[in-house]
Amino acid sequence: MCRIAKLVKLMLVVLPSVSMVGCGGTPGKARLEVAELGLSMELPSGWTVDRLNPRMFTRGNNIGLVLDEPLAGQTFGEYVEAASLGIFERAEVISRNALTISGYEAIETIIEYPDAGSKAIKMWVQKGDRVIEVSVVTPIGDFSRYETSLRTAFQSIEIG
Repeated sequence: MCRIAKLVKLMLVVLPSVSMVGCGGTPGKARLEVAELGLSMELPSGWTVDRLNPRMFTRGNNIGLVLDEPLAGQTFGEYVEAASLGIFERAEVISRNALTISGYEAIETIIEYPDAGSKAIKMWVQKGDRVIEVSVVTPIGDFSRYETSLRTAFQSIEIG
């Protein structure tokens, strides 16, 4: 859990400034592929996959990232609950919906981080004894503009 908490904090605090200086992307690439996880997803229009980290996708100050972690003795629900709140004193889970993706148990959450001024939509998928997390973090003011296209992108997730 420690590694995922650090990565989430990095996404919320550090990465928006990196994306502003232009770490680069793959213009026109509309599909995210993470072969080692068997994961693919259609990206919303205008989003690009990062050249240096193929698990990251961006659009301006909006950042998406694919992570995977072991369940480490927790149930899937316990893992999602703990990871949703993570290291933030003020994280509010706005919604939580159970789904199935490619036959795997999944949970979609929307989480607001008021102290960071961010809001996230996350898809958690249990694949064996691991959890795959697809997260997109935006400034709170941008979230409503991207929510529909991000939900559509999440519906396109396939895991082999």
